Amino acid sequence: MIGNEILYNQLAFYKKNDMKVHILRTDSKFYNGKILELAGDMIILEDQKLGAMPLFFIEINTVEKFMEVEK
Repeated sequence: MIGNEILYNQLAFYKKNDMKVHILRTDSKFYNGKILELAGDMIILEDQKLGAMPLFFIEINTVEKFMEVEK
């Protein structure tokens, strides 16, 4: 799990640069989308399939830039 300050800085960077992210949760579920809001210890993520959803920092294992897979 990433420290809160490091995670916050990563998420703020992706939000500021309007980049899609790939987020892996601690329970191995993952989400792909854009960060709509960054507040306190949580984000609102606009997931590609599920729509807007809250995610708390404690649930996030890793976050990285989303890369489209060509088919």
